[in-house]
Amino acid sequence: MTSWLRGVWRMARFVGVLGCATIDGWRCRARPGFLEDPHQRANYLQYWARRFLKCFNLTVTCNGLPPRTGLIASNHTSYLDIVALADTMPCAFVSKSEVSRWPVIGMLTSVAGTLFLDRERKRAAHEVAESFAPVVGVGLPVCFFPEGTSTAGDRVLPFRAALFEPAVSRGWIVTPVAVRYLLADGQAAKQAAYWGDDVFIAHVWRLLKTEQILAEVCFGEPLEGFESRRELSTAAHGAVRGLLGLPGLEHAFDPVRKVGSADFGTHCE
Repeated sequence: MTSWLRGVWRMARFVGVLGCATIDGWRCRARPGFLEDPHQRANYLQYWARRFLKCFNLTVTCNGLPPRTGLIASNHTSYLDIVALADTMPCAFVSKSEVSRWPVIGMLTSVAGTLFLDRERKRAAHEVAESFAPVVGVGLPVCFFPEGTSTAGDRVLPFRAALFEPAVSRGWIVTPVAVRYLLADGQAAKQAAYWGDDVFIAHVWRLLKTEQILAEVCFGEPLEGFESRRELSTAAHGAVRGLLGLPGLEHAFDPVRKVGSADFGTHCE
């Protein structure tokens, strides 16, 4: 099958899954108690994430243990990060507020329990951080992308410290996680990355034409016992870099004092 025919077939399937997820989302919103139950919303997200993975012929491998609670700090290269991470565990995500206003996608992410952050408001990070409590309190992890934007996957931008505040003040663990991609033809992840001036529809079409995409999700050891959000964000940043095999880990945090015996210098193979 040529890449163009493959893309047409998968686009039809993608639109079909998107339509079914939308109908299911409206039904779930009308179900008594659904919107008040983070676990049901996370299960909705995981169910449909796995079906979107099939549209892209995306295979996810998981290294390490997904956490059952607390916060998850991840690098960010693409919207595929969300479906890849949701495939590994039920969880809630933090996203920029603009997403809530996107046609169809805004409704789907809202039903899935996404916590929206208005980056233009000074207190927004604090308010969203407070909204973590009801989710973490029922034993569901909250995943966020503290870089604040996506990259080509060849770097990890500095983490924004504000979202780490509730972990420090409430004693929650933070699990670092790294997501990276490889195409079936051996090319690295830049084609899968959605960043810079990429146009969403064009990017989706490019990925749908790709024969196969491999996603590797690597969970690190939990971080806890920090006295400041800045110190914790720096440690998480260093851990994510280490999981990706990027240099400079030794300057980011003290793995013996803060993490334990985990060797973050060895990235996922």
